[in-house]
Amino acid sequence: MQLNDVDSYLWVFFYVLVASFFIVPDKYLIVVLSLIFTFISYFIFQNLHVVLTNENFNNEIYYECGGILLVFIFIYLKIIKKI
Repeated sequence: MQLNDVDSYLWVFFYVLVASFFIVPDKYLIVVLSLIFTFISYFIFQNLHVVLTNENFNNEIYYECGGILLVFIFIYLKIIKKI
């Protein structure tokens, strides 16, 4: 996360939401998971828009996609109960 990033407040809330995913009881996981996937879809479409409209984009897109991939991996491991 960068200090001058426009959507840094969204990333902070997203990471707090992912961290809370591991401490909430199982009956609330569907609610937290739906919020997480909502943020993921927003970030993916935002990155696609940058890739398709800008000719020279910076490396931040790769970092954001890597963060999204890590969240997918952690959610998958939590769902199959390895974490």
